[in-house]
Amino acid sequence: MLGDLLIMTGLSTNNVPDLFFDHGIHGAFTVNVSGKSNSEFNLSAANTFTELIVNPSAGNNIESNATFAGSLSGDVTIMAVGNGNPAAKLTIDAADAMSDAATLSISGTNATLLTVNFNDTIKYLQINGVTQPTCTYGAGQDRNPSWYSGAGVLTVAGAPTT
Repeated sequence: MLGDLLIMTGLSTNNVPDLFFDHGIHGAFTVNVSGKSNSEFNLSAANTFTELIVNPSAGNNIESNATFAGSLSGDVTIMAVGNGNPAAKLTIDAADAMSDAATLSISGTNATLLTVNFNDTIKYLQINGVTQPTCTYGAGQDRNPSWYSGAGVLTVAGAPTT
């Protein structure tokens, strides 16, 4: 494949689609996911893309699920709709789903933005454009913010300590 990839999960009044990618998406490009409200995007294989962007251009509450080690190979950006509501929720449903060198950027204020059900390590975490400190996130960890849920621990290894 040449160039970036745009995946639309639907725009019409048809049923809400659930998309499953169980054969890797490979190449040094950006994967953009957008589409209908309440749709689901599932990455269930190892990938080598550079960046995943989930944006609210055609809906909100898009669920992005990483269910395989290495399924989020690059940076991940989850954007919010204009009123602060999250455009999408990211669920980490496999150990080491994200690259240890990745930056995870999530925007939104009115809901759980990230669910981590298995332990994972990333380099940087940004919430609403603010780089979060180096620490562990989750129940019983250094931080357990309202935008976080799940039984797993997210370790942010590369941000400045505050």
